[in-house]
Amino acid sequence: MSLNIQSNMSSSARSLNDQGAFRNSMYQREEEKKKEKLINNSKKVVHQDMSDKFQKNDKIRMKKAGLNSEISIVEEEISIAQTVEQALSYTEESLIQMQELVHLVAQETEINKNLRDADKAELEKLICQINKISDETSYGKNYLLDGSQGVRGVANGEFLEFVRINPNPKGVPLMGYEVEVSKVAKSSELKGTIPLTQQMIDNGEVITFETNGISNRFIPQKGISVFNTLRRLAEWISEREIPIKMIENTKNILQFRHLQYGSAYSFGISSSTPGLISEKSQKISISKPGIDIQGTINGIPCIGHGQFLSAPDDVEELRKLTIRYTGDRTPNGEIAGIVSVSQNGFQFLTGNLESSIEQICLKSIHASDLGKEIENVSGFNSLQDI
Repeated sequence: MSLNIQSNMSSSARSLNDQGAFRNSMYQREEEKKKEKLINNSKKVVHQDMSDKFQKNDKIRMKKAGLNSEISIVEEEISIAQTVEQALSYTEESLIQMQELVHLVAQETEINKNLRDADKAELEKLICQINKISDETSYGKNYLLDGSQGVRGVANGEFLEFVRINPNPKGVPLMGYEVEVSKVAKSSELKGTIPLTQQMIDNGEVITFETNGISNRFIPQKGISVFNTLRRLAEWISEREIPIKMIENTKNILQFRHLQYGSAYSFGISSSTPGLISEKSQKISISKPGIDIQGTINGIPCIGHGQFLSAPDDVEELRKLTIRYTGDRTPNGEIAGIVSVSQNGFQFLTGNLESSIEQICLKSIHASDLGKEIENVSGFNSLQDI
C-alpha cells in the first residue's frame, strides 16, 4: 500500500498557513486596538485639559465680572459720600455765618430799626440756604439730606412728639413703640405771699433776679400804678433775656417760672419787702425745683430730662429713642400714644475679601429738624423757629 505524502504535506502546509494567517490577523487586531486605545486616551487627556482650561477661564471671567460690579458699586458709594460731604460743608458754613451774625447783634448797644431789619433778612437768608441744601441735595433720583434716606418717626398722640432714634439694623416693630407718661415735666417756680402795693412802689421797692450767676436789679418808678409797674416788669425781664417769665394773676402777687423744664434749671429772687417774693428782706430765695418727665417706652423705664424722655443707652432694641411730651397733665391711663418708626438708609459694601453690607441712615438737615432737642430760653422748638 502506498501513501501519497505530497498530498498529505500539501494539506498540512495549507492548514499551518491558515493558522498563521489567523494568528497574524488576531495580532494585528490587538495592535490596532492598542493604537486606538492610545489615540482615544490621548484625545481624552486633551479634551480634559481643554475642559479644565475653559472652566478656569469661566471662573476668571465670573470673578472679573464680580469685581467690576463691586468697583462700580464702590464708585457710586464714594460719589454719594462726596456729595453728602460737600453739602454738609456748605451747611456748616451757613451755621458759622449765623453764629457770627448773632454775636454781632449781641454786641449792638443801640437799637437801630434799619440795622435790625438787615440782620433779620440776613438770618432768614442763611436759614433758607440750609433748607435749600436739605431739599435739593440728591444723587440720581435719591434725595440725600431731606430725611428720606434716614430714620423717620411719627407720633400718634396729643402733645406727643418724635425727636430722634438711631438706625436699627434688625428693623423696627410694625406696631411701633407705646409711650407711657407717669409724671409730666414742670418748670422751676417761685411765688410771693403778699401782693405788690402802691406804697411799696413809692417807697422804692427793689427786686433782684439771679440766674446763671448773673444778677439783675429792677427798681419801680415812683408814682407808676401797680398795673403798669407789673407790665413794665414783664417787659424788662424780656429785654434783658432773663430766662424766666412772670405769671399774671388778679391779686397782684408776684409769681415767676423758669422758661426751661426740668430739675436742672432754677433761679433766685430777692425783694426789699419780706414776703413780696423772698422770705427775708434783700435775701435771695431759691425757686422751687423743676420736675423731669417720668415714663416708659415699650414698657422699659426711660430717662427724663425736662420734657424729653430718652431710652437708656444699654437697651439695644430702643436705639436711644427720644420723644417729647409737652402736655401739662398726665394723660388718661398714663398712655401718651404710639411712636411709629421707619428707616430707609443707604446700603454700603464694607470689607475687603468678604464684603458685608452696612446700612447708613442720613438725617434731615432742614432747619425745622435741627436743634429739636435743645432747650432754650426763647422756647424755640428748632432752628426754623428763629
